[in-house]
Amino acid sequence: MLAQPEQMSGSIPLTPLSPMQEAEGWLFGGCLSVLCNLIGTPYFPQSLKGAILFFEDIGEHPGRVLRMMNQLLMTGLLAASSALVLGYFGEETLYENIYRAIARRLPVPVFTSQAFGHLSPNYPLVIGARARIRNQHLLWSYGEQ
Repeated sequence: MLAQPEQMSGSIPLTPLSPMQEAEGWLFGGCLSVLCNLIGTPYFPQSLKGAILFFEDIGEHPGRVLRMMNQLLMTGLLAASSALVLGYFGEETLYENIYRAIARRLPVPVFTSQAFGHLSPNYPLVIGARARIRNQHLLWSYGEQ
């Protein structure tokens, strides 16, 4: 990515939590607790229409993760998104019920992936990149391909 920053692409494997399993859009996301603190500021998008969202965090209690997701839901921003990918939050068995609760509340496809987050592996995802979800993979590209 550093050698050719004007042309980047990548792919990560996904596990579906929703019956709908395909989506297209642009990438937006990152650390959930940081993003929640940016809501209502000029640093958070006014619209997430068409976005494939990706959220991760570390050291947050599962109940707090659910509260942060509820905060985003209550803003109405998630309703226009295309899909949600939940990355690494901690030991997967600890968060499994939270992931399923989030999937039940969203009207868009929800997936999990342990391929990005604060720990290794931490595959890069480029905010603003074109993205699509097909065959249980998130595929993205940025720049001329």
